[in-house]
Amino acid sequence: ELLPNGALREPIAAAWSAQRTASSVDFEHQHRHLRARIVRAGDDVVVLVLHDLTEIKRLEAARRDFMAAVSHEFKTPLTSILGFTETLLAEGVLADPANARTFVERIGRHADRLASLVKDVLTLSRLEQGAWPLRPVACDLIDVANEVVAEFAAVAETATVSLTLDAPRSVPLRTDPELVRQLVGNLVSNAIRYNRAQGSVYIRVAARADGQAVIIVADTGIGIPSEHRERIFERFYRIDSHRSRQTGGTGLGLAIVKHLLQVLDGTVMLHSAADGTRFEVYLRDLSDSDVAGKTAAGT
Repeated sequence: ELLPNGALREPIAAAWSAQRTASSVDFEHQHRHLRARIVRAGDDVVVLVLHDLTEIKRLEAARRDFMAAVSHEFKTPLTSILGFTETLLAEGVLADPANARTFVERIGRHADRLASLVKDVLTLSRLEQGAWPLRPVACDLIDVANEVVAEFAAVAETATVSLTLDAPRSVPLRTDPELVRQLVGNLVSNAIRYNRAQGSVYIRVAARADGQAVIIVADTGIGIPSEHRERIFERFYRIDSHRSRQTGGTGLGLAIVKHLLQVLDGTVMLHSAADGTRFEVYLRDLSDSDVAGKTAAGT
C-alpha cells in the first residue's frame, strides 16, 4: 500500500461503494500531518487528494506556544503591580513616605519590565511578519557602535560592568544602521545583564578582507552550557528563568537578533565557555536588489 494507514480504508471503501461521494480524513504518516480528500469521480473511479499540513500544524503550535508564553510573561509583572498597588493603598502605608516610596519603586520596576516586554513582542511580531522595512545606506559601523556604547554606558555602570569598544577609525558598510544598532544593542544588553559583578563587556568592530564586516560582543559571564546553545535564539527560551526575571530580561532579545540577521542577510557565530560568551556577527554590503528581494519574499 502507498499509505499503510487504517484511517483511510473506511472512507475509501465507503466512496468506492457510493455510500459517500466525498469525505476528508486527517492523519499522521512518517512524522507528517496529512489531510486526505477522498472523492468518488465515477462508477469505477475514486480520487484521493493528499494535502501536507505539516507546516501549517507547526505554525499553529508555535502560535499557541507563543500566546501561552506571552500570557505567562505578562501575568508576572501585572500580578506584582496589582499586589503592590493594593498594599500601597492600604490604610497607614501612605502615611509613611519612606515605605510608600519603596512600593512605588517596585511598581515602577515591574512597569518598566512590562513596557520592555510589550516593545520586544511588537518588534518580534513585525519582524516575523516581514513588516520591518530594510533601508540600507552607506554608513560607518564605528558610529553605530559608539551609539550603542553611549546608550548602555549608564546601565553597565549600575551593574558594575566595564564596557569597552575596540575599533579602527572607520568601518564603512552599506547596510541598515538602525537595524544594526538594535541588533548590537540586544547583544550588549544581554552581555551586561548576565555578566558577573565587576565583569566586562568587550565590543570589537572590524572590516574583513572579503568585504564583510564583523562585530564581536564578548562578556565575562558564566557562559552558556553546550546543551542550551542550539535553542538560545528561540523566543522566551531561558537557561535560568529565575535569574532572567531578576535581571529584567524578556527572553526575546536573541530571537530578535536572529530575525534582524535574516533581514540584514547576516550570520552569527557563538563561542562560549565557563569564563564568558562571544557572539560574532558578520554583515555584508546590501544593494537595492537586496531590498527588492526582501520585499518580494516578505522577510
